[in-house]
Amino acid sequence: MTWGAYALLLVLGCVFATGCTASGLHLGAGMRVELATDGGFAAIPGLARPVLLDAADLSPDHGAKLKRLVEAALAEKAQRGSTKAAPVPDGRRYHITILGDGARNEIEAADPMIPPAFEALMEFTRGNGRR
Repeated sequence: MTWGAYALLLVLGCVFATGCTASGLHLGAGMRVELATDGGFAAIPGLARPVLLDAADLSPDHGAKLKRLVEAALAEKAQRGSTKAAPVPDGRRYHITILGDGARNEIEAADPMIPPAFEALMEFTRGNGRR
């Protein structure tokens, strides 16, 4: 098992063991996730548009998975605090906005160090969202 996978399992275990929710968000069918990417080697307009994911458009199984991924990413953010990595030349920056029940949470990451729970949420959003 890779270090990233181990870290993700550890964060998810903490979330489920403590029964915490993501910063008090009511995460359910009303939740929306937006993934924005900027930077990188070349500016490609189609890739600059954000990826949008609405939990109402997902199956119950995928909706539950999205909820777990959001909780893990927000718990990971709380663990690592507000430290920001130094920018790297041509590196990409990722910004995830989570909207639910009138609350708004934002998470950021940048190349080359993408936290594992953030990356899992980012990949799920890319795979199930739309531009």
